[in-house]
This record gives sequence, C-alpha cells and structure tokens, in this order.
Amino acid sequence: MTDKKEFTVSIVWGEFIVNQNIPKSYTFQSEEELEAFLLGVEETNGWMDYNAVVHTKGKDQKFTLEEFGLNVGNFTDAFLKEWEEYMENKR
Repeated sequence: MTDKKEFTVSIVWGEFIVNQNIPKSYTFQSEEELEAFLLGVEETNGWMDYNAVVHTKGKDQKFTLEEFGLNVGNFTDAFLKEWEEYMENKR
C-alpha cells in the first residue's frame, strides 16, 4: 500500500492583527487543491485578515505564535493557555 501525500495548511483567522484564535488546519489531496484554497483565502483578504503557514512535516505539525508572525505580548493569559494546549505534542 502506498501512502498518498497530503497537503496541509494551518490558518489563524481573524479580522485584526491581534486575533485570539488558535490555528485551524485544512488538508487537501493535491497541491493544486491547496493552491486553489489559498487563492480563495487570499481573495477574501480585505474582508477579513488571516495568517497562514503551510505544513512541511505532515498534517499534525503545529506552529508557535512567532511562526504565525504574532507577538506573545498582545494576548491575554487565557488565550496563551489555549495556545499552550494547542502546542501540546508539537511536531
């Protein structure tokens, strides 16, 4: 059995630079599907904002606030706790 390569991107959604959401991951069966999705996301920019990071180590890869270009000093303690929970078992 051959493993099919999957293409995954994680996005922190939010209208403001200081958004308080943890990343949501999207997985696609081809690079073309991923690129089409990202094009759609880019087209929405201006209506809302987002930070996206494409996975290079599989769909379970997780990213730090800094890898999303976010500043730790901008967030509440409750949000930082949620982010710590998200980061558990980081790959």
